[in-house]
Amino acid sequence: MIEFRTFQNADLPTLAELWCIHHATSRQPPMVNPTVFEQAVASRLFFDASRLLVAVNNGHPVAWCQWFAGDDAVASLVAICFATDAIGTQAATGLLALVERDARAAGMTE
Repeated sequence: MIEFRTFQNADLPTLAELWCIHHATSRQPPMVNPTVFEQAVASRLFFDASRLLVAVNNGHPVAWCQWFAGDDAVASLVAICFATDAIGTQAATGLLALVERDARAAGMTE
């Protein structure tokens, strides 16, 4: 069963792996490892762990997304990566619904 939660530090290796799997479907896989992912995303000043959402199946992350809230009440989905199987696709669909709900709850109008 797919469950949804916010980012946890222990997710870094799997989120970096999902980034590579997701992008490998359309181009050469990017060279992203947990250290690069942490430096590019998790250690930045703009990072908000409550807006990096993770879909977990049987305790293992299968999809993730990150969104930002703009000053103009516009939410932006800046990344969504998921396993390329049916579970990953289902998880990504669930994450999109969750982002929409959370964005509305945060006062975003678009």
